[in-house]
Amino acid sequence: MTGKRILITAMALDIGGAETHVVELAKKLAAYGNKVLVASNGGIFVKEIEAAGVLHIKVPLHTKSPGSLIMSYRMLRKIIIQDSIDIVHAHARIPAFLCSILCKKLNVPFVTTVHAEFRTSIFFRAFTRWGSHTLSVSKDINEYLIKNYNYDPARAGLTVNGINEEVFYPREPESAILGEYNIKKDDFILTTICRLDKGSSRTVFLLMDIAQELSEKIENLRIFIVGGGSLYDRFHEKALAINKRSGRGLITMTGPRSDVEKILSVTDIFTGISRAALEAMAMRIPVVLCGDFGYLGIMNEKNREKAIETNMTCRGTAEPEAGKLKADILLLYASAQTREGNADLNYETVRKYYTVSRMTDDAVMLYKRALNGMTSPPGYYHAVISGYYGFENSGDEAMLSSIIKDLKKAKNDIRLLVLSKRPSETTAGHGVASIGRANPFSISRAFGKTGMLISGGGNLIQDLTSFQSMLYYTGLMNYAKYRGLKVMMYANGIGPLKRKTSVAIAAKVLDKADIITVREKNSYDMLGEIGVSKPVISITADPVMSFENPQSDRVREALEKHGIPGDERTVVISVRPWKGLESAFASVFAEIADYMSMKYGLLPVFISMNIKKDTRVSEDIIQRMKSRALLVKDEANAMNLISIISKAEILVGMRLHSLIYASLTGTPGIGIVYDPKVRYFIEMMEQVDGGLVENLKFEDISGTIDHIMSNRDEYEKRCRENMVRLRARSAENARIAIDLLERDSVVRKWIGKP
Repeated sequence: MTGKRILITAMALDIGGAETHVVELAKKLAAYGNKVLVASNGGIFVKEIEAAGVLHIKVPLHTKSPGSLIMSYRMLRKIIIQDSIDIVHAHARIPAFLCSILCKKLNVPFVTTVHAEFRTSIFFRAFTRWGSHTLSVSKDINEYLIKNYNYDPARAGLTVNGINEEVFYPREPESAILGEYNIKKDDFILTTICRLDKGSSRTVFLLMDIAQELSEKIENLRIFIVGGGSLYDRFHEKALAINKRSGRGLITMTGPRSDVEKILSVTDIFTGISRAALEAMAMRIPVVLCGDFGYLGIMNEKNREKAIETNMTCRGTAEPEAGKLKADILLLYASAQTREGNADLNYETVRKYYTVSRMTDDAVMLYKRALNGMTSPPGYYHAVISGYYGFENSGDEAMLSSIIKDLKKAKNDIRLLVLSKRPSETTAGHGVASIGRANPFSISRAFGKTGMLISGGGNLIQDLTSFQSMLYYTGLMNYAKYRGLKVMMYANGIGPLKRKTSVAIAAKVLDKADIITVREKNSYDMLGEIGVSKPVISITADPVMSFENPQSDRVREALEKHGIPGDERTVVISVRPWKGLESAFASVFAEIADYMSMKYGLLPVFISMNIKKDTRVSEDIIQRMKSRALLVKDEANAMNLISIISKAEILVGMRLHSLIYASLTGTPGIGIVYDPKVRYFIEMMEQVDGGLVENLKFEDISGTIDHIMSNRDEYEKRCRENMVRLRARSAENARIAIDLLERDSVVRKWIGKP
């Protein structure tokens, strides 16, 4: 399994079997090609997992104090949402309790691993949660889980404490350790590794009780106690007293270490249990199995099965006693043959049963079962998309369609929520979830269920048509950053910004964005002019450039739908209302349409890119015409409009996306400029600038039409050549968005905040 985003939760990453299990599992899952995050209170192994490409987030999961539980719940919720987690894997009671609640609410697959027997009193049962599927690190724990918690055996599985054979293997003594602890060549090293807490340090108590007696029997004995915990100071004082009585450094307290393999490299005999014992066994070291749960002593062929069943913890075996421990240590010391035989058996056992690959494969199998059991998607969104959607504008709806299509192509399981004026129509037309763009409460809830805002495309940051509109989009982005979301401006056009206030607001807000892609160089330059410098800024292209040319059947159906003769030559005209100038330019457009009809035999076909607004202007123009003309109205489907344009010999357009539609099909276009974005585009496509709509004159446009009609092949060639470049740039938008989505979240910035 690769490409999944996995959150592993644990209490901490200090010395301990469960903790080391988490470390090795996280590293191997990352090596398999997954994005792995570990949430815990931290510890000595944090640097190790981060070096392996695993993100660690410090969350106070080590304590059940009410304040820490609330903080941990909030932080885990943000991690799951903002990092788009596919599956959560909890280790230990507190992480499992919190994650079970969150995963149920967010409908995210949740699994657990059990490392030890949990107390079963009424109080502890109330705070014990298991995942939909659970792994146990030994057979006896699995049986305990099924018996005491009535867990479904079909959902239970076994795993092991996988030992990293690239770290733990037979090796020569580490010179750095020899020097650090002044270990002499003839010193005999007895080592134990454990957490120095109540319930996990019985072996240390026993060793200190027999240290003096062992010292009398074993020449140059040194006892190394590796680990930290609540009892460290107590043990340290006791060790100092023993050393004082011995007259030498008999006992060495190393504290917690993440390089225990180096300590083990100088070890002659190890005593302990669980993972620490397995690590020593993997290095072909003689081991005495002794711990809080029981005593097995020196593993041999007879008791190996019992040792494996209990994951080397000795659960259910004899009570650990100082006398037994002393006898086995002395036996190993006295008999080289016994040491060799035990070391060989230890090494073979780990290599056969306790590999990291097996442990990771067990987890992956569990993840697949949990994921396959989900009947509905998670209750969060990878991204919320905002723009001018739901206003019956063909260009904006085409942009939304392209954005959704390209994002799904880049990440097929992406879940999107669109802010729209007409949410139900957006859902029906684009197949995505949608909510009202003007409802602050809905938007607040939505931002609580996503990690990213995509603002685009189009000229959203401008005050030429509406200052209030610019305030809406900048306010939305500002609020998204306040909520800790990643923000991307997706294939935007920037400007015009006529007001000083607009420039100040835009500069401040856009500088907070994570990434900005713009659809032409002029917008890129404007960002620099107003002082936007912090985000990564790239020049791409309008999302609609990714549209494919319509097939012939689609073209025929679109023409038939609107009564356009398929065998008649056409010119397509796109107009829009602008600043009350409609009456003035309507007459000019009527002359233009009549001119193309009479001189070139082209049937004028008017299209309404905005169904309500453009239709009224087009109808006025047609009424002023002398020639026959058609009006395509009530057509919201971009591909149908592109199909109609594809049959035209030329397009005269005010609307930017009418010119983009023409470029998709290689249709030469004349752009009538009402907004600088129109001029930017026609310059980029090497098409014809028809001048400002305020200064529109028939004499100028008719001459331009004649020039294009005489050189149509040249303009069509330019258009098609430029489209190759722009299609590739358009595809970059989605790739950049997914890269940002899958980047480590900003969750680290609010660590410690409620």
